[in-house]
Amino acid sequence: MNTDAEAKDQQHVTRRRRICDQAAQPSIASESSKSSGFLQNLQSVSATISLLLSPVAIILVSLWVSNESMGGGGVSWSEGDAKRVFNWHPVLMIVAYSSKYIHFLFAIKKSK
Repeated sequence: MNTDAEAKDQQHVTRRRRICDQAAQPSIASESSKSSGFLQNLQSVSATISLLLSPVAIILVSLWVSNESMGGGGVSWSEGDAKRVFNWHPVLMIVAYSSKYIHFLFAIKKSK
């Protein structure tokens, strides 16, 4: 009985060694790590570009809302001036999106 148990143990050890040897060989995994490095660099560059373009978007939307010829006419909180009250909507949406996205990017960079 000991020989059967020893033979099974030996087969198990041999199987595990084969699996470990296959995992140690360079294969597709090394290529995927290269591509993931590229993707991390691309993500970092795109995050930087997003941080730079957020204030530009806020400024452009503010100019669009304040210009009468583009359909804006400014912003207002007065009752009865629905068109100008609604003009706050695009401005505040862009400000909220930009601030949340910037906080998200800083949180990711801080966690790394």
